[in-house]
Amino acid sequence: MKVEWGSRVDPKAITNVVIFKRPDMSHIDLQYTLFTPYYSEDTVVAKFSGLCPEDVWNITSFIKVPRSNQLASAELSYQALDNVNGTISSQTPFKKLPRASAHFEIVSRR
Repeated sequence: MKVEWGSRVDPKAITNVVIFKRPDMSHIDLQYTLFTPYYSEDTVVAKFSGLCPEDVWNITSFIKVPRSNQLASAELSYQALDNVNGTISSQTPFKKLPRASAHFEIVSRR
């Protein structure tokens, strides 16, 4: 979707692009891109990929604002709510702590 405004001499535009691919039942790719006049490159890029070769989903994702700056990322291994593990990483606004990450594992012993 593209929205344009302004004069013919100096038009402005916002462009949103969503790409969804599901080549088979064990694979998902979703990408969102936003382009605005604020940057000369894509303003926001978010990507989610999931692969399930057996009964466990392996999920990776990231968000970049703008495209050249990765803001956050995540890697998850998901079987069920009682069997999840992964890593989440993000930028912070603090100069002495520019990036924070957490690794977690949820396992239910029945």
